[in-house]
Amino acid sequence: MNVEIVNDEESFRKMAADWEKLYKVFEYTTPYQSWNWNYLYWEYFKGKKQLKVFRYDLDGTVSAIFPMWVREQLGLSVLEPIGTRGTDYIHLLLKTEQAEDVIDNFLEWFSLSRLDVLNLEDIPHSAFYINILRTKSIKHGLFYYLDSKYCPCFEIDLPDKWEDYLRTLSKRDRSDIDYYRRYAARNTQNVTYIQGGFSDLKEHFRLHQKVRENRGDKGAYKITPVRNLVTEYISSLENEGDLKLVFLEIDKTLCATILGIEKDLVRFNMTIGHDPTFSKLRPGTLLYGYDIENCIKQGVKKYDLSRGPDPYKSKMGARLKFNTRMVLTKSKEHASQYLENQKIYWKNEDYAPTEK
Repeated sequence: MNVEIVNDEESFRKMAADWEKLYKVFEYTTPYQSWNWNYLYWEYFKGKKQLKVFRYDLDGTVSAIFPMWVREQLGLSVLEPIGTRGTDYIHLLLKTEQAEDVIDNFLEWFSLSRLDVLNLEDIPHSAFYINILRTKSIKHGLFYYLDSKYCPCFEIDLPDKWEDYLRTLSKRDRSDIDYYRRYAARNTQNVTYIQGGFSDLKEHFRLHQKVRENRGDKGAYKITPVRNLVTEYISSLENEGDLKLVFLEIDKTLCATILGIEKDLVRFNMTIGHDPTFSKLRPGTLLYGYDIENCIKQGVKKYDLSRGPDPYKSKMGARLKFNTRMVLTKSKEHASQYLENQKIYWKNEDYAPTEK
């Protein structure tokens, strides 16, 4: 097995074709494991970080890629996946048959490095390689902290018919969907579900910011690099036919929005927003209903509501799952120091891309 650590942008760019070929092999990956997402994330949020992309080749073919960066945090050097904190789902690109050897090699490298912490955050609990990480960390004398329920996430298994979906909801929640549709019809001139495109992205940003600021949160899109990252990424998604940007229009005013990606009959929602001045009409509830109904018609099988414990997700019939977090160190003291630092480091920060 040949191992290469890519630490310059030119080599990172040249990996694109091999990366995408490997990425498309896996059923477990999400849109956030694509080369494009990782490269753009590095471009906009590299700050003072060091690039370290681990590439494993077997018999001349790429068999694993671990896209990483190193950041300094209050006296500790931290190795973690590119996009940590700003990405809903993080995965290692890793073939099952080579997983043990690759992870063994990777953790041996870390154990011999000068780095203090390996932070693997927001990895879905279903990742097949978590137990391998645990056993191999013990082999290499590493300490690990594993939070198997680090972050709640939600997804809906979509049936073939809208009526079947409604039957999965409580009587009260079914009634609410019907009630708010009828209420909007009585109290407005027109309610329209609209499929948008890249040219409508600024409206999505505006509506997202309106609801976040109404809650006293500065909102992710207030940060210019976040807007630029998402703008460039969404442009590529539209070219590939994977962009799903939808709006609810009430009386010719856009008042709610969902920005999503569809990959292999799965919808991944990135960000949402609505105009609080329309709250009495429940624009978010209306839009989600119309959007799920449309997804069912299009044959989408899963509707992913991303991370976060928002109560509305359960009311929509979503199934709870978790992202895990595994912190590996060479000493218990470094693990305790790092976890304590986190409480200070991220205080009052939105759970979104950051330059820190």
